[in-house]
Formats: sequence, structure tokens, C-alpha cells
Amino acid sequence: MSNARDLVKVSRLFYLDSLSQKEISEKLGISRPQVCRMLQEARNQGIVKITIDSPFDREDYLAEKLERIFGLRTVYVYKTLENERDESFYKQCVRDLTPFFKKYSRIAVMSGRTLWGIACMLPDTVKTGNSFVPLAGISGSRGQSFQANEIAREMAMRAGGSFATLNTPLLVRNPDLGRLLYQDPGISEILEEGRNADLALVGIGSVDENSGSYRSGAYLREDIDVLRSQGIVGSMCCSFFDREGAFREPEISRRLIGIRISEFRHAVVWAFAGDAADVGALSGALRTRRVNSLSVTEATAEALLKFSGES
Repeated sequence: MSNARDLVKVSRLFYLDSLSQKEISEKLGISRPQVCRMLQEARNQGIVKITIDSPFDREDYLAEKLERIFGLRTVYVYKTLENERDESFYKQCVRDLTPFFKKYSRIAVMSGRTLWGIACMLPDTVKTGNSFVPLAGISGSRGQSFQANEIAREMAMRAGGSFATLNTPLLVRNPDLGRLLYQDPGISEILEEGRNADLALVGIGSVDENSGSYRSGAYLREDIDVLRSQGIVGSMCCSFFDREGAFREPEISRRLIGIRISEFRHAVVWAFAGDAADVGALSGALRTRRVNSLSVTEATAEALLKFSGES
């Protein structure tokens, strides 16, 4: 064991004078492995104490708690600017999402305002050549820019890649028509591409008047009422679940055209939830254990922890 004075000397040369281990070994006439051992010994004895002055302590703390509670692989928590909350959230999502475009070639996307905002923030310089496929049909006759088809097209344009189009409504009124649409070669081919995606980008749908499917005209008021009466709190990729994360099979499921979350063969599922997220629906979605990664605002992360009984 080295004496404390020698440990301090080596530590000063390395941490304060920025000498390399090789330079220290030459200066003091000792071997490089000995320098390495002395630096480790100095840390073990508390002579050297390393601290990180991070401006992200609060966000990192929230992310770690969410990862632990919901068994998530990665959580990104973002502090948003007061006067541009949505735009700030989209920009930060893009910053962390873009590098994954180089890792995953086949990307599937769901519909939703948040994903559309993220798509529009992607830089034109990405150019990774990914293929993008929509996970659901056209949701009603309003809010066309929030459709999965449009999001896939926008991301493909910015990434210099290709995109598929799912030419079918999200919801039909006749279950028999739904079965026929699934059998259509053009539709079944796109759905099969979605099942084989490497990365799936999804939002969490609420079951109320704020639902994108309701606002776009796909769901009727009676659909919302029926789903609520069955204890369903949210939807994700044409799948419905209750607040405990148990999947449900309401009658409306037979009339939806799209990929269910259980159909992915190996995709990493990445969910996005801004300040407007329904915390009850988000909690239920995470409790399904089907989400791998999550991007969320600080306010929503705090509300989610509180909803889950965490201080």
C-alpha cells in the first residue's frame, strides 16, 4: 500500500495538472500500472472524491425512478420552456431519437399530434435512408396531418428514406368489412411490414373527448362511453388496456385496422408523452410492460410518479 503523501502527489499530477499516466510514470520513475493502482487507491481511501455538477439532476432522478417502477429500458425526462412547451419537447425528443435512425432501419409509426410534431422537427440533414411504415389506418376525416401515413411520409422525406401508405380507415362500422380489409393484399403487405419493424414510435391514446381518434371523427361518443364502461383507460397501437395494464378486447377491436402491440416480432417500442398526456392512460400503458423506452416532460414524469403512489 502506498503512503498517503505519494497518493496525493500522483493524484495532483493527474487530476489538477492534467498529466497522463505515462507522463507521471516518467516524471516519478515508476511504472504505468503502478500509477493506475495509486490513482485507484487514492479514490478508495477518499483522498480523491469525484463529483459531477450536472444541471440534469432532477430529470435524471425522475428517469431512474420511472425505469425502476415500470421496468423500462431507457427514460428521457425533459424540462420544457414555459412559452414553448410543445416545441421544446419535440426538439429534445428529436435530439435523442435521431441517433437511433442509424441503428434501426425499419421504423414503424403510430398517429398522433406528438409524433407529428416530432416528425416536423427532424432536421433535413439526417439522411439515414430508413424505411417508415404506418401502424394504423386513417383516423376519421379531420386532422389529416396527425395520421400515421403523413407522419411516415414526413419522416421519410427528412431522413431521405422510403415510406409505405396504409390506404384504409382506422375504424369501420362493420366487423365483416374489417376482416375483408385485412385480407386485401395491399393492406396485409403493409401490416406485415409493421410487424417486422425494428423500432416502433408510439403515442398513448386516452379514452375521452381529448382522444385524437375522437377529435378526428373516427370514434363516436358512444364508442368512448362503451370503452369507459368496460374499465378501459387508454389505447396503444390499436390495443386497449385498463389502469392496471391488463389488455382488453372490446367489440371495437374487431373493427380497427392496424397493428396491435402484441404483434411486433422484435421491435423496440418507444413511447412519447408531453404535458398534455393523460397520466392514467400513460400509467396503464407502461404497466402493460410492452413499452421499452419513454420520452416524457418533467411535469408529466412527476404527475406519473404521484399517480403511481411515489412521492
